[in-house]
Amino acid sequence: MLLFEKTMAGQRNGTAGVNGRVQQDEERAIIHDFIAATAVTGVRADRLSILNFYVALKSRPFLLLTAPAQTGKVALVHSLAQVIASGSAGQYHTMVGHARWASGSRHVSEFVEAQARFNTSKLLTLIEEAVRPENHNRLYIACLTNISPAELHTLFSVPGWQMWPDMEPIPYPPNLRLIGTMDTDRFRWWDADLLAHTIVVPWIGKKMRLPGLLPQQPETQRARPYLRSCVRTEQAAFARLRRNLHGQRQAFAPLVQVMDLLHEEDVHLPQTVMNQAIVFLANAWTVAGQGLFASLPEENLDIALDLALAQLVLPWLAADGRIDPARRRLNQLLAGHFPQAAAFLQTL
Repeated sequence: MLLFEKTMAGQRNGTAGVNGRVQQDEERAIIHDFIAATAVTGVRADRLSILNFYVALKSRPFLLLTAPAQTGKVALVHSLAQVIASGSAGQYHTMVGHARWASGSRHVSEFVEAQARFNTSKLLTLIEEAVRPENHNRLYIACLTNISPAELHTLFSVPGWQMWPDMEPIPYPPNLRLIGTMDTDRFRWWDADLLAHTIVVPWIGKKMRLPGLLPQQPETQRARPYLRSCVRTEQAAFARLRRNLHGQRQAFAPLVQVMDLLHEEDVHLPQTVMNQAIVFLANAWTVAGQGLFASLPEENLDIALDLALAQLVLPWLAADGRIDPARRRLNQLLAGHFPQAAAFLQTL
């Protein structure tokens, strides 16, 4: 049962508490306005797809949205940015990811390099703003639109720009998100460096009919509860999950089973994969303990596990290239229980 169904008593930003009292949940109010903003901008997608994007962005600072052209990827990012990164501080910026505008010119390579240098300069400026002490509660979002495979390596496969040439290492600020959009029917550029730093989210949106209005939000303090709700470490993730799942011992059994199955088939994934999946699961709950995908804890966990397997575990098989030994057993394990993960497996 989805969070926004009538069973939640029609409360926009409250949850039922002790003796029928209503406890405020700031993150639910953010999500309510985010979904409303997507409708205004003309995004055509179900709540699960929208919420999956939201939870994924809570979990990783680097995110790549992949889908065919004109399915609302940039409008989706814009909608979220207007809700939680609005204001006068220049917290949201969109940039052309790849200089396709120069494809008909005689100096394509020079224009591509110039566009890349502009993006680099803009991102460094955002980092400088985000790390200022007075801005630590402000969320900064950079969206690079319509990127090419080249940008996957230069911007999404390095640890927070620690490896930029001729520069000192730059600490990546926790209040900055880098989102790329890629127009493709099927993403094929899996590799270990990309998966180590970026979550690739297949966007399930329909073709937009006409561009909608761009909602303009007044300056708010929405960034603070959003950033406070983001779990980024395994320790914090386990603490939140223990509270919300009431110590269920078998809560992560499907995730452990998949990892054990791959180990038996001699497919060894980095330990960080399990950590990233646990962080994603924890971010499927608000600080106040409300499930984002479903109101019942068990149902919310099942949906989050399905998405974590599809987006954080199984992509490593595509990068490894050894899917066939484990395919039959994985199909048996996933079929009927984890539709998102089973569907992704069929694409490999």
